[in-house]
Amino acid sequence: MKGDIDVSLSDMVVCLSKAVDAIDPALNFHHVRVAYLAHSIAAELNMGREEQNNVLLSGLLHDIGAISLKERMNLCNFETTNPSRHANIGYRLLKGFNLFSKMATIVRYHHARWDNTSGSAGG
Repeated sequence: MKGDIDVSLSDMVVCLSKAVDAIDPALNFHHVRVAYLAHSIAAELNMGREEQNNVLLSGLLHDIGAISLKERMNLCNFETTNPSRHANIGYRLLKGFNLFSKMATIVRYHHARWDNTSGSAGG
């Protein structure tokens, strides 16, 4: 179809990530930093290329469910009693799109503790 726009998945995710970070200047580049660290860990663990890319893109979108400024600031200050709330909202936002379905599960569990114990963790 004439006039179709072709946008890469990574370009689209970076754009969404920047938009979410723009909610508060104090969180500028938060998603980029998380994505870089997560990707570095995935590479160190010798995950496959596709898995590394999914981890990177998920890091760029991990707090997409924290939409209000108040919720973003609570996460930033580790003042949240339910850190999985925004993770579940992010999961629901992403899971319906085929391009984001693999990232949705990572976003859903990005506050899961490494030792599977209960407790809250911020941002």
